[in-house]
Amino acid sequence: MKNKFDLSSFVYRVMFLVFWGLLILGQFQRVGLRNGIAFSLHEIVLAVGVFWLWGAHGRWAWNTMWSKSWSKVLVLFFSWLIIGLILAFLRQNQFWSIGVLYAVRFLLYVSVYPIFVLGIKRQYITKRDISWRVLGLGLGIAGIGLVQYAIFPDMRFLQHLGWDDHYFRLISTLFDPAFSAAVICSALFMVPIFTVSPVWKKYAMYLLLFLALLLTYSRAGYVSVVAGMVTTSVLLKKKNMLLGIIALTIGIIFLPRLASEGTRLERTASITARITSFRSTVQSFSLQTFVIGDGWYLKQAGRVPQVSWLASHSSAPDNSYLHVLQSTGIPGFALYIAFLILLFKKVRVSPYLAGLYVAIVVGSFWNNLLFYPWIMVILWSMATVSRRM
Repeated sequence: MKNKFDLSSFVYRVMFLVFWGLLILGQFQRVGLRNGIAFSLHEIVLAVGVFWLWGAHGRWAWNTMWSKSWSKVLVLFFSWLIIGLILAFLRQNQFWSIGVLYAVRFLLYVSVYPIFVLGIKRQYITKRDISWRVLGLGLGIAGIGLVQYAIFPDMRFLQHLGWDDHYFRLISTLFDPAFSAAVICSALFMVPIFTVSPVWKKYAMYLLLFLALLLTYSRAGYVSVVAGMVTTSVLLKKKNMLLGIIALTIGIIFLPRLASEGTRLERTASITARITSFRSTVQSFSLQTFVIGDGWYLKQAGRVPQVSWLASHSSAPDNSYLHVLQSTGIPGFALYIAFLILLFKKVRVSPYLAGLYVAIVVGSFWNNLLFYPWIMVILWSMATVSRRM
């Protein structure tokens, strides 16, 4: 007897594959609109999933988000965020609509979690499918990045499109070495989860990812992966992950120092710029900042020239924690830190997921990883995989 064709399962699986495929394309699927507003095609797919989730399974989705302590805290954080935007509107802040758009995007990515959980419960996908896609995303970014590094090492022309100018650094489809390093780093922690036969394929994955990570010349990426490996080793009570740290160290020592400031690991210009940015952010704090916050992404929006032919791709402080404190004040900051702690207790059931999580949290001190779309997808994928069904 033939199995009955399940249209819902078919559509879900197709959209699932398209979603992850589009993520690999990075900024090439970015669509720019007026006034600097832009979206990515994978967000259209995600939006369709959100309408399906909350339209057909709204009560179940709400119960899912309210069933765990970490998700309850996240709901409270988002509620506080919305209160801040309402107050910004009442204060007649001209940029409040920008904050609303960023809040909608944040909610969109949070919805990845219930969408994936529902897919697993209905047997449309499995946890293994999600883990493979995270690994595939990292391998895709790494593979395309290596091709870019070999054929198009000079990417300084992107400066005319509002991106940073990079020369002899792997930036892949994300057009940024630090964020590419973060995605590649995430994939590194997924490799040991799978049993791959023959074993040389697993070593080939490690080699591809390590080489790509090295060629980003991202010091934040190196520190993050080391922090993650140390965490995994401690939880496993084994020292095998320390071999990865040794391999990374040897690779860094032999990295080519080409005719580019970005390839000099001892460079200080970027560190000075980062410290200056952090100091400027802190100095802009007022009593309102600490009590209620300046509004979600609103402080940075006010600093961006509204009339410019050149798009700006910097929308928040580079430090995720400063961003949360600036946007939502001490109450929002406390809620978000509580969320991160509770989520770590959840993902630590897998030493490799815990290592991945710590790598993201550590990297967020230098780059706004926690609110970067690709990292948010990985973060909620981790939450789904670590959930007891």
